[in-house]
Amino acid sequence: MRNKKGQFKKGHIPPFKGIKGIHLSPKTEFKKGCVSIRKGKKHTKLAKEKIRLSHLGKKGYWLGKKRLDITGKNNWNWKGGISTENDKIRHSLEYKIWRIEVYKKDKYKCRLCGSKKDIVAHHLKLFSDFPELRFSVDNGITLCRSCHLKLHKYVMGIGATTNGTITIKDGLITSITEAS
Repeated sequence: MRNKKGQFKKGHIPPFKGIKGIHLSPKTEFKKGCVSIRKGKKHTKLAKEKIRLSHLGKKGYWLGKKRLDITGKNNWNWKGGISTENDKIRHSLEYKIWRIEVYKKDKYKCRLCGSKKDIVAHHLKLFSDFPELRFSVDNGITLCRSCHLKLHKYVMGIGATTNGTITIKDGLITSITEAS
């Protein structure tokens, strides 16, 4: 019972006092060790189509929205705008377009081994030394990650940047001179 202020009166016993651990509806609750009725079952093509049609035209709640209350300086992980110029350029739209154009030029294949898996766009002339050639498609080649690592390790030397040379003839790498 409550008084006029909405507080419980002295001596009031809550309705569920003393029945801790007793569940009111054991038929509907989750039972440990029980498997879901739908486990292992797949939707039919008709059911999948109905689900697809029901979702058409709907967007997620946050899709296209920006949370200004937790963006930029308001974010708990903000460190004062410490992104370097290099990071800003490499995450820009212009850089992404350059990378895709390099991939298209090389038909999405590594120029050294021909692999189509895990490819990266590599600058022939250094990104840092030639800012005017950063977005030139002719200054880029497609390499797989392993060949890219080998190129930096053996051609340029570990930590070095300009020791080795790459010879390109008719759009193909013909020779690689290792760093001395």
